[in-house]
Amino acid sequence: MKPLLKLIFKLGLLGLPILVTLGTYIYFDPFMVLRKYTSYNETNGIELNRDYVSTEIFLRNYEREMYDSFIFGNSRTIAFTTTDWRKWIAPAKPYHFDASLESIYGISGKLDLIDSKGGAIRNALFILDASVLKAAADYDEHLLKKHPQVSGKNAVAFQTVFAKAYLSPTFVLPYLGREISGKKVAWLPDPFRESTIEIDPLTNDMRAPDAEHEISANPEAYYRKHAALFFAREDKAGTELPAVIHEEQTKVLKHIQQKLQAHCTHYKLIIGPLYEQRKLHPDDLKILRELFGAENVCDFSGINDYTRDIHNYYEESHFRPSVGRSILECVYDPAR
Repeated sequence: MKPLLKLIFKLGLLGLPILVTLGTYIYFDPFMVLRKYTSYNETNGIELNRDYVSTEIFLRNYEREMYDSFIFGNSRTIAFTTTDWRKWIAPAKPYHFDASLESIYGISGKLDLIDSKGGAIRNALFILDASVLKAAADYDEHLLKKHPQVSGKNAVAFQTVFAKAYLSPTFVLPYLGREISGKKVAWLPDPFRESTIEIDPLTNDMRAPDAEHEISANPEAYYRKHAALFFAREDKAGTELPAVIHEEQTKVLKHIQQKLQAHCTHYKLIIGPLYEQRKLHPDDLKILRELFGAENVCDFSGINDYTRDIHNYYEESHFRPSVGRSILECVYDPAR
């Protein structure tokens, strides 16, 4: 055999395992990004890219549902449902357009996407905190990367990120081991996480029924059982967070404001009551009020009645729908 043919043959043998593994990726589609799905509730223990899921549900339904009102923010928007919000904005057709570790970059891209589809943006509810305001560019991590129609970037590059994540030994070995054997392989790392979140296929609302049931059945037992999910906060409670809105962030926020103005949108910006009890920096709050109007910016950060009560939280990151309903009442009917 000629030397060049030998080299090609050897390279083919070396590359065969990778090709076979990529074949299993295409077959199983573990991250649910290669094909279209009517439901994203059956994930087989694999964490999905929430930005992708939210965008795909929107793209599948927007022509039929004619959404005209949107909830934007990160996973903490779980406390705000379209059902609760509709009470204050009716008649309206609201959609929950959130993402894990959402950013103003992602919110801006979603507004552009809605606009590009000819959609109305009659109402908008923004659930914000310092982490949302800080990020003015896309992420590289597969669970956080923006849908190509949100980022406007190359779809092939987007898919490549997921293929690389799949080929990681810490994922592909336990994943294929489970798929082949039908059970988790005890001696391999465990990348699986059974979700307790339910996603509405039309509104994209999120619910945590297991946690809500557990809290309702025995609140004190829940918080004893999950005590490790709540960090000690006394040393930082009431302190100010570092300022996060600078030149690049301001540029993105101005684009958001201009898009809202173009649609004559009725909007509210809510700074969420995070368990850590730290205040949004006054400079950030000032910029938000100057751009969006003081009457539209509602700050619930720091120490207050919501953050004092641990029963308002599932864990240190997410507050409950009862808090969301109370905040909506404060925002839309402050005289009550």
